[in-house]
Amino acid sequence: MWLSLTRRAALVCVAHLVFSGQLSATEVAQDTAANTGTNHRVYIEDMQFSPAKLQVRFGDTITWINNDFIPHTATAVDKSWNSKNLAKGEEFSLIVSDNTVLDYYCFYHPNMIAKIEILN
Repeated sequence: MWLSLTRRAALVCVAHLVFSGQLSATEVAQDTAANTGTNHRVYIEDMQFSPAKLQVRFGDTITWINNDFIPHTATAVDKSWNSKNLAKGEEFSLIVSDNTVLDYYCFYHPNMIAKIEILN
């Protein structure tokens, strides 16, 4: 249990550095290489998130990749996390923790909505 709490604290620290702009998505991938969680990809294409519903576990990493021709974001409904502007070809990663808000949307296109579901 202690290791689990330590690991969670480390993941929260990395996520904080990403959101504060002190760490890039590439650095997240490098820093979380020891993470045993699953890496999930969400593609932004044709004005939608695919998949629109993603099932994950705590410690998993989600990476959004914008394959659309216009900028998008992946933004928590309470704005607790935000990818910022993602131009075509850019990506953003998030490590799932017990504080991760599960519903998200594109700030520029509020009709683009999606959900993260936590599995036990």
